[in-house]
Amino acid sequence: MDIYRAYYSANGNPNQQQQQQQIQAKKQQQKPSPTNTKSNRHLVSLKRYIFVNSSVCLSFVTIAYLIFIPATDSGINKNSWSPVQSDLLLNYGRVLWALCWSVITFACYYGYIRWINSFLSHRIWTPLSRLTYGMYLVHPVWIKFMSGTEKQFLSFSYLGVALVLENVRT
Repeated sequence: MDIYRAYYSANGNPNQQQQQQQIQAKKQQQKPSPTNTKSNRHLVSLKRYIFVNSSVCLSFVTIAYLIFIPATDSGINKNSWSPVQSDLLLNYGRVLWALCWSVITFACYYGYIRWINSFLSHRIWTPLSRLTYGMYLVHPVWIKFMSGTEKQFLSFSYLGVALVLENVRT
């Protein structure tokens, strides 16, 4: 048994040598994948970074468009849009608005636009966020209370708003 160990420790196991040769031959036959090299991985991450940042820029442009384009249909030019233009804005405006904000949200979450993320997560916004969340939780109860104490059906008028505000102040 000692002779066997001495022989294989000096010469190595023939099966092991054969397996290592087969592994080396397979490695030589395999060409490196273009995505496995370090420079290509850097290129892929650069492409992803450019794509995400261009999507964020396009989102901001679309949001600005959705904010400012309705001003072209007011004042002297009121009702100057065709029905198709009005329908397009009314039907797709909110979907685009939500899509753009979701792109910005995901980009912040994954760390692509850190300056916006650091601005929005600054602690100066904490009191405002707590206040708005509290109002979000309380407003259904407030609406139920106000509608339950009404003596007539609810209708909107500026006079009604002024009276409600006057009652809130006193």
